[in-house]
Amino acid sequence: MRGRGHPGAGALVLLLVGACTAPASPGPIPLGVAPALGPSSAATPVEISGVGFDAEVKTDYGDGSGSTLRSTFAVRLLPWGAGAPVEAGSVALTQRRTLAAVVPAGLAPGRYDVAVTDPAGRTGVLPDGFEVASDAASAVAFRIDPIATQRAGVPFAVSVAAVDAAGRVVSGFAGSLSVSDDSGTAAPTTAGPLVLGRAVAQIGVAVPRAADRLTVSDGAGRTGVSNAFDVGPGVAARIAFVAPPAASASSCSGAFELELRDASGAPAPAPATVTVALQSGPPGALLVFSDPACATPIASLAIPPGAARGAFHLRGAAAGTASLRALPDLLPSAETAVAIAP
Repeated sequence: MRGRGHPGAGALVLLLVGACTAPASPGPIPLGVAPALGPSSAATPVEISGVGFDAEVKTDYGDGSGSTLRSTFAVRLLPWGAGAPVEAGSVALTQRRTLAAVVPAGLAPGRYDVAVTDPAGRTGVLPDGFEVASDAASAVAFRIDPIATQRAGVPFAVSVAAVDAAGRVVSGFAGSLSVSDDSGTAAPTTAGPLVLGRAVAQIGVAVPRAADRLTVSDGAGRTGVSNAFDVGPGVAARIAFVAPPAASASSCSGAFELELRDASGAPAPAPATVTVALQSGPPGALLVFSDPACATPIASLAIPPGAARGAFHLRGAAAGTASLRALPDLLPSAETAVAIAP
């Protein structure tokens, strides 16, 4: 009797064949470009890394002459704005399974997606993979971002960009700039160097001024002027006696004033009420009053919001000399000698 084959043998063969078949590749997935920036004036050799950079292999087990190996890749740069894709040149698969390519010269400045197409026609895209930098020579001026109202002596951020005739940022400009303002007190007087055509500098204007403007220049005829902005009084940094006070043991003095001042010595209005304690040395040698009749004694005075000065009156306990000390909230104190007439 002839034996019968096992009914599952054919299925087993098919299963084994299927198990030996590699899963299909999803195609190229570009992950990075080095360098990711190049000038528009010259070609830039780059190396593209990623996964799925595989040559296409076709094998004919019955006829060896029918086996083929294709490793031709294509790389294109896709502009973000209007414009046709640009083919990269000299594309080659390296031993590291990366792609070497050359970005051609003459591309419009801007950012590009990078598309990689493998020998099987499958394409993967790396968004924002490459940037073409403008040449420094294409810069014609500098643009300063709008500046709001500032305070004297307080540094503020100033953003500057080199731009071409169309107002586009010239990413290839890397020089430094001189800085000045209408008051002649802007500091520091330089900014930069610019990076990718941009810079942010901390600039201070020392004095209050209405409609001030900043000007930047590279010394080669390219300039930029900011909008007009007001520079208000500075921030209070100390307190001072406006004039040396004097007193009498027999009458009430005229008004004496204390003034809030910024770091440069200019008057600085109080942002909120500033309480100033007044102390005599020795204690009791001077009496402080709020009124010109010396009828209302006070131990402190208040400088209201928006004001820079507060006034007081004195009377001495006896002829001689004494000292008067002013102690404002959160600011250094000030002290002065007082002559007391009989």
